[in-house]
Amino acid sequence: MTAGIGLGPETRTAEEIEKASPFFIRQLRNIPELRSAKAKFCGPNLTDTIGVALLCWFQLAALGATALLAAQSTSGWLEIVLYLYVIIFSARALRGLEGMFHEGSHRLFHRSMKINDRLTNLVGGAVFGKSVQAYRPPHWGHHRYLGSKSEADRTNYDRRQYAGLNRSSRIKYVLGIVQRYPLFLWDWLIDVKSSRYRTTLLLAWHLSVTALLVILLGWSQTLLVMSMTIWLPMLLVLPALRMIGEAEEHPYEKVPCSDYGPQITFAATLNNVGILQQMFIHPFGDCWHIVHHLIPTCRQIRQRAIHKLLLEHSPIYRQSILSRTRILEEERRYAK
Repeated sequence: MTAGIGLGPETRTAEEIEKASPFFIRQLRNIPELRSAKAKFCGPNLTDTIGVALLCWFQLAALGATALLAAQSTSGWLEIVLYLYVIIFSARALRGLEGMFHEGSHRLFHRSMKINDRLTNLVGGAVFGKSVQAYRPPHWGHHRYLGSKSEADRTNYDRRQYAGLNRSSRIKYVLGIVQRYPLFLWDWLIDVKSSRYRTTLLLAWHLSVTALLVILLGWSQTLLVMSMTIWLPMLLVLPALRMIGEAEEHPYEKVPCSDYGPQITFAATLNNVGILQQMFIHPFGDCWHIVHHLIPTCRQIRQRAIHKLLLEHSPIYRQSILSRTRILEEERRYAK
């Protein structure tokens, strides 16, 4: 982290003020190549949002078929291995759906707010009991008041003590995530129960999909498919992926609560660009998280293109970004 970021203006150098201030974000508009890229990669686009969401649902259907084949034609260790494969990659697909739900919160599905929100809840929210109408205000507050003490993401970060995760070994890191499971699941349950609409949405989705599959497959095969592709991944694997993502994106402990907003984008935001991170934690492009905070309307799967453009045309961006290429490493300067 660059010295002086997050401190009072009197302690900063001119260069630090320039790269940390909203003025830098306004400077981005003066890059002709960026203006062209924003016209192409930012704003609503059904192919990049609904298309990705449908791809996730197709993956879940294919994984459900894999679970059925494993139950009917294999036994012993091979069956167990296939079940584990289905659970892990189903969690990845569900993580992708969470990402598309997030896209919907930025109105990237459709220009009409009403159509955008209905599509978002249908394809990315109902399975989790999420409502984009409830999610959007605190999430936009996360962008506007990044790093403040009242910001919801920082509150969760501090409450779950992500700053205390031990990165000295894989085992200690995994144990740290496991220790946070009960609190994470309890928060999710309270969150869903806090809204009758969300509770109804969650129950309606799971009951209707289960009933449809019972008609098509019968009880035993339905329970197998739903357990392997939805219920177990949601309870056992997806929370870990989400918690790791939350712990990686913003090192809140490194900026004071009194300094917040666009001026600390570079100090409190990380790109997480390792292979494992891109495959499972941010499977459809949101690993370039600094780009998302600089240009929130950029669609996830286009963030890397904007990142490369900024590396080429913005020396301040190139010199300032912080990244992790492995989950256990500390953030560092990384401009690839």
